[in-house]
Amino acid sequence: MLLTIGLTGIHLEGFVGCLPEERINPVSIELDINMSVATEITDSQDSDKLENTLDYRLVLGEMKKTIKSRHFTTIENLSAVLGTNIFRMDSRIIRLKLRLKKLGVLPNGVVPWVETEVER
Repeated sequence: MLLTIGLTGIHLEGFVGCLPEERINPVSIELDINMSVATEITDSQDSDKLENTLDYRLVLGEMKKTIKSRHFTTIENLSAVLGTNIFRMDSRIIRLKLRLKKLGVLPNGVVPWVETEVER
């Protein structure tokens, strides 16, 4: 069965940006991800096991690990790296769509966020 699993409104912090202060002060990042996953889930009670689907705690862990791994100059690169890393985590992920927002981009709320979206 093909299921869509989504994680929405994930708030993390990381070092992202081209400004000098963004290399030393973490910025707020919001993530949404939808993954099409080939699962072994059926209407049978016997299939109601975590190993028959994608453990989204692992997806969240990969997001945290990737964002903390280094400074990213652009959110485009961070989005691409996240998309690739998550896609490669589990062969049952058929497609994914990742939206990343960098919050508080410019002072005084001129631009509340900038976002990218990557699909694999």
